[in-house]
Amino acid sequence: MITKINLGVLLLLIYGFHIQADALKDSYTQEYNGNFEASYKLMESLVIEKPNEYFYQYRAGWIAYSGGHFSQSLVHYARAIVIDQSSLEPRVAQLKPLMALGKFREVETTCKSILQLDPKNYTAKSTLAYSLYNSGDFQTALKYYIEVLRDYPSDIEMLLGVGWTQLKLGKKDKSMEAFQKAERINPWNERVLEGLRYSR
Repeated sequence: MITKINLGVLLLLIYGFHIQADALKDSYTQEYNGNFEASYKLMESLVIEKPNEYFYQYRAGWIAYSGGHFSQSLVHYARAIVIDQSSLEPRVAQLKPLMALGKFREVETTCKSILQLDPKNYTAKSTLAYSLYNSGDFQTALKYYIEVLRDYPSDIEMLLGVGWTQLKLGKKDKSMEAFQKAERINPWNERVLEGLRYSR
């Protein structure tokens, strides 16, 4: 038997659910229109109301990143990881704001934590290679570029990575080989043509 009190609680729950659904829907609309500040405020209200809701934290992280608030984005992604510790999604998402902030050491740490959960994760391995390259650790960067190419032999970005890394290591013959492979796949790519010029 539903009492007046129970009915009141039920109606409040239904009302609250509709408000949350409307806020989430509105955040998508604002994002679509390029108004990331308004979209984030809507997500922030949902996060305050339900801080342990994984998707709210994850989406707030994405919207914060899209609006250029990289540090705040990382806060939400970190909270999402705490809520669902086995999830790869927010760990991978952290890489973009970390790269935008130039925090290459943290990028490397995050990539390695992802690879412990998913040893063949493309985004983690390729980002790790790029980060190591930017940090000046060319030998280790080359190792990861080559590992990715074993799984994705026609990946232009990874072939370019190998080419430029070999150039940094002073191995023009090896860099030429990588750029020539890339040229066979995409002969009009300006970065490929530039690499070929530097390798001569």
